[in-house]
Amino acid sequence: MNKGFEVHAVKQSTSVPYVCISNVPLIGELKLNMQVKVTATLPDFVTPGAEFALEDSFSEVTFGKDEVPLLNLAVNPIKGEVQKFHLDLENATSTDGKNFVNVAEGGLTIPETPFASTDPSVSFRVPADGGIDVKLKAGNETGSIIIKAGEIETLLNGNLFGNPLDIHATCNPGIYNKDTDEIEEVDATLNVIPIQEPTPADTTPPVITLNGDNPLYLNVGDEFVDPGATATDDVDGDLTEQIVVTGSVDTSKPGEYILTYTVSDSAGNEATETRTVIVREVQEPDTTPPVITLKGDNPLYLNVGDEFVDPGATATDDVDGDLTEQIVVTGSVDTSKPGEYTLTYTVSDSAGNTASVTRTVIVQEKEEEQPPAGGSWYYGEGAPDEDLGSTGDLYLDIASGDVYVKQENGWVLAFNMIGGDGSKIFTGTGAPAAELGKAGDYYLDTSAYDLYLKDESGWKLIGNLKGAKGDDGTSWHVGEGKPDSSLGRPGDFYIDAKTGDLYIKDSENGWVFLLSLKGSDEPGSGNPGDDEPQGGNDDEQNNGGPSNGNTGNNGSGGNDNGGADNGQNQGGSGNPLPDTATREPLLLSLGLLLTLLGGAGWLLRRRIFQ
Repeated sequence: MNKGFEVHAVKQSTSVPYVCISNVPLIGELKLNMQVKVTATLPDFVTPGAEFALEDSFSEVTFGKDEVPLLNLAVNPIKGEVQKFHLDLENATSTDGKNFVNVAEGGLTIPETPFASTDPSVSFRVPADGGIDVKLKAGNETGSIIIKAGEIETLLNGNLFGNPLDIHATCNPGIYNKDTDEIEEVDATLNVIPIQEPTPADTTPPVITLNGDNPLYLNVGDEFVDPGATATDDVDGDLTEQIVVTGSVDTSKPGEYILTYTVSDSAGNEATETRTVIVREVQEPDTTPPVITLKGDNPLYLNVGDEFVDPGATATDDVDGDLTEQIVVTGSVDTSKPGEYTLTYTVSDSAGNTASVTRTVIVQEKEEEQPPAGGSWYYGEGAPDEDLGSTGDLYLDIASGDVYVKQENGWVLAFNMIGGDGSKIFTGTGAPAAELGKAGDYYLDTSAYDLYLKDESGWKLIGNLKGAKGDDGTSWHVGEGKPDSSLGRPGDFYIDAKTGDLYIKDSENGWVFLLSLKGSDEPGSGNPGDDEPQGGNDDEQNNGGPSNGNTGNNGSGGNDNGGADNGQNQGGSGNPLPDTATREPLLLSLGLLLTLLGGAGWLLRRRIFQ
């Protein structure tokens, strides 16, 4: 069974005027006014559905001067019994479910009370001593319990002309007007008790905020004045005046002193804070400001719509140490609008030296990715369809190695990547020999990865293939054997350094073989001198020309670096693609890749980027 919360239960007293009516032999009907003062201890509030009690309740009955002579006719001394005293209930019941309770259940003795007919009033207490506990039950809804004084029935033991006489009287709240012979209604409310949910227990301690510095630095001989503190509580409010400070500071002696600030709220929750006071020998004035170090980039670039997260900063001081937590940042960044924004980071040390640095945040419009100059690259088997692509696009026939360029009048065959001289790729260490290859051939220096193109005037350095890793579709990877499925991104190229096989990575199918860059089986003519040793297919592979020997080199002339007669002629095509490339991919920019292939490309017909 629920028990009512009776915290702060108080004693209350309320007076209600009553009219008592009785029929007295030989006298007739008597109507007497009296005051009934009910006193009880009751709770400030109760919870819905909870039992509670009116404790130590008693009543004091008083008859005024107009009623004393009438009482004297038949009832003197006053004595008898209260047989019924109802308390009427709203939003509450007795423990047996009734909307009233009889506090005189079983009868209450009226103490014998003598009086004189000339007394201004006569009073008695029921019960004569102590009080009565009345148990009640609150309603199930929040609101208020209203307790009203109800009907009282008494049996008075009177005396009429010397003869004993029992007089029954019924009393109800009201005032009898003798002039009009009417009974006026009155408010019979005795008590109002709120029905409400209990306030949750206060378990939150106060918050103490120290004024001034912590730690606080002083020099020997300085005067110490406690900066103090403030304290607030979520229930009790300002508790600053209740703060107790313990500890002391002796500024005549260097050292570290601790002051403890303590406060408690009305629920007993305690809070403490400590301040460290450091007394040090007199020192030279500190004039060195802290040092602020920005984290992240400065300037920091963002695109419109990006989320800005301040990388922050650190601050150190030669005396105070780490001041990072004291850095104050001013300024703001609106990434919805392009522009240049400035954030200022400021910090001061205990000596008042201030340092500040600024970070520039540049918010720029996001540039749409544009295909490189030269349009798009497509590939397929057979010649390109006339309706494919636009002017400036390239197309690779992977069956024949033919490369087409689309002009205003349609697709035009430009060259063949597998054909004879003029479309070969040579490799070697160092710059190419002047007499090596023909116009249109390429040469890759495997030590520096410099790429050369031969024109009518000789070899020209056109770029270096060691570039940084690019985005999807802009990288070239080199290794031995077929490429691993996890290597690269869609649109990247891969060349097998042993076979010269060229692959491209498709977003759906992974690495797809395109063609072999080994060059023609026909003898090469990249040899110098009058001997003009020709490349061939013999097992010795000592030809100077770019042959397709059994070693599977990409136009390489053999193991003597292209020498035809004891390595004297340097007309060979050089070494195979470098072994070092098998361990570290060469990442080419897309522009250099397309230069290597003799054109410009971006996408493929099978749409690498889907």
